[in-house]
Amino acid sequence: MKNNIYLLLLPFCLFANQTLQAQWTPQADKIFGALFSVDAHRAVDAQVNWAGVNVFPWSSAPTLSGWVTRTADGGATWKYTQIPGAEGYVVWGISALDADRAWVSMNYRADRTKSRIYRTQDGGDTWQLQFEGPGAGFFTHFFDGQNGVMVRGNKYRHSSDSGATWSALDSFPAVNNGVFLIPTELFDVYQDTIWVPTAEGRISKSTDKGKTWQTFSTYMQFSGVSANMLDFSDGRQGLAVAAFSSTLGPDGFYPALPYPRLFNTADGGLTWQEIPSFNLPLPADDIGISAIGAVPGLPGTYLMVAGYFDTGTSTSKDFIYQSNDNGLNWTLVGENPATFRLQSLEFVSPTAGWGGIGGDFTPGAAHFFRWNGIVSGTSETTANNTLLQVMPNPASDQLTLRLPEDAPMPGMTAFIFDAQGRLMWREQTGAYTEIDVSRLAPGAYTALVQDAQGKIVGAKRWVKGE
Repeated sequence: MKNNIYLLLLPFCLFANQTLQAQWTPQADKIFGALFSVDAHRAVDAQVNWAGVNVFPWSSAPTLSGWVTRTADGGATWKYTQIPGAEGYVVWGISALDADRAWVSMNYRADRTKSRIYRTQDGGDTWQLQFEGPGAGFFTHFFDGQNGVMVRGNKYRHSSDSGATWSALDSFPAVNNGVFLIPTELFDVYQDTIWVPTAEGRISKSTDKGKTWQTFSTYMQFSGVSANMLDFSDGRQGLAVAAFSSTLGPDGFYPALPYPRLFNTADGGLTWQEIPSFNLPLPADDIGISAIGAVPGLPGTYLMVAGYFDTGTSTSKDFIYQSNDNGLNWTLVGENPATFRLQSLEFVSPTAGWGGIGGDFTPGAAHFFRWNGIVSGTSETTANNTLLQVMPNPASDQLTLRLPEDAPMPGMTAFIFDAQGRLMWREQTGAYTEIDVSRLAPGAYTALVQDAQGKIVGAKRWVKGE
């Protein structure tokens, strides 16, 4: 889920965990020219994705407002909007519930103290200014059609009426000294819980949709660093990347670390442990992480975009890595699909996800990519789930998928992926499905069934014979 700051990365140790190759498809969204950046991103499901795209601040168009773009058909077509009356404002955050309802947080380009929240209920055809003033502008998140929270600095407000009215401006509870949030959209949400990193090595958390908060003293605080990237794979397992010192520099800012450090939690953010040094096959200096994305339905599973700048060729070398053990070990699964690094990953299930680039100097380049594969967890628990029967195996012409009678039937979808993770077949299914596989090439495949929420119901590897 995340819009991210460029980070320097200490090398870390890889573990060769079995996975399938990443597959990304560029989307039909070439309206933007050079110098545009996907700065906010919110995927709803496999069909609906919203994003905020801004022109780089050093470009020649300082009064140009940010664009809000949305697809409702899985990326085949995109709709573009510039909110009337928001000239000179840039998009910092987006919260979306479906293809029609979304909220956008905006800041004025020339004066970041001016901020607004807009809402649409018709897919971006019309926009309503809901709030203007302190507390708006950095990010807004709505948990449902009524309850939402806005955060800016160390202040927050919440709403219980779709944003029509907001509570008085309040401060996050502090531990010892005051808490000051890094002004980014790098929070994370799971169901009714939201986590926000602070600039003093702490994590602020709400479990009641942003109405009340608690702030934790974390291991990061005692290590002298502060997290500015958070992602949780479920209500307990999460990762945090620290890129800043928790001690103010002489200029009044929190200085960047010479390299980022990675932490994980297994108790919902109450306690954090530093993950031992990494070992990516990249140069030890000038390494960067631009995005981490948790994969719903696979607790402890994340994808990460990391790379480095090659000074000899003046080009970026970017790669995608996967962890299935809450960040302890990582394995290479593919190259970055764009000419510029993905800076946001938004997965809604192991078979549906989105990525947005952080800015491209090539006119007409795609700014969004759709995941068209399968993110597998550990080989034994995901790709050989015994709930799903695959018959016969090997199969030549017909393949039958069978699930137990107590499996969740409404809204299930069956998939067939090849050994490279490419989608070969997809269809709505029930407990019993027959598939014509006669045209598939001989080789190894994976059959997978997921429910309406994207959770894997069953998966099984099988072989296509001659």
